[in-house]
Amino acid sequence: MGLRRRDISCQTRTLAAQEPIPQLSSAIGELPADYRTVVLLRDVEGLSHQEIAETLGLTVFNAKARVHRARLFLRKRLEAHFSTAGVETTVSVA
Repeated sequence: MGLRRRDISCQTRTLAAQEPIPQLSSAIGELPADYRTVVLLRDVEGLSHQEIAETLGLTVFNAKARVHRARLFLRKRLEAHFSTAGVETTVSVA
């Protein structure tokens, strides 16, 4: 079961209070180009998996897989940063 936009919004506000924007930007910059593209299309531009697949010439399954892997990478990077900063996090991946 995926996260609803409201859930994501609440998590975003919680993380924003911890000022993760530079860390998030850095983590996104560390993504391989294929993963960076899909995560930006999905999470910044708001495209559906179908739209991402059509835009990039992928199957819907591959678009979903890339978004998932990109989010896992971001979660790992952010958890590593916040654990060294002494901040406890529970970041969910949709």
